[in-house]
Amino acid sequence: MKVRHIHPTARPALPVRTAGEDLLPALFYVVLGSAIMFNAAAHAQGGPARASMERCVDRVLGGLAKAKAPESEVRRAVLSGCDGPLRATLTEAMKSGEARMCASFEACIDIARKQTAEEAKEAYRARLGR
Repeated sequence: MKVRHIHPTARPALPVRTAGEDLLPALFYVVLGSAIMFNAAAHAQGGPARASMERCVDRVLGGLAKAKAPESEVRRAVLSGCDGPLRATLTEAMKSGEARMCASFEACIDIARKQTAEEAKEAYRARLGR
């Protein structure tokens, strides 16, 4: 039996990635976020879940602004205060075909949370005039 000696500074080969593979996750976030939150046709339809989500985020951001809370609290406050409406909005978007890139609810809820938190931070900044 032969024992193969590996040089102590030898490094394992790294997987080769194409430029397009690095863009896929970011592109997915943009497409899903657009489908869920900013689709003009969907706003015109005005699904009840979407309207509920918008009211919830507005209420939470209003409370944060009134309390002069730091921007770092927006994510936690919006996601905990609006979890139900966010879940309903994602379900509505999946049923209407807006979020057809979602294989399942579980596959997209984290993405929807991330997008919601980012958009809520932007709205909070605008509300505070930053």
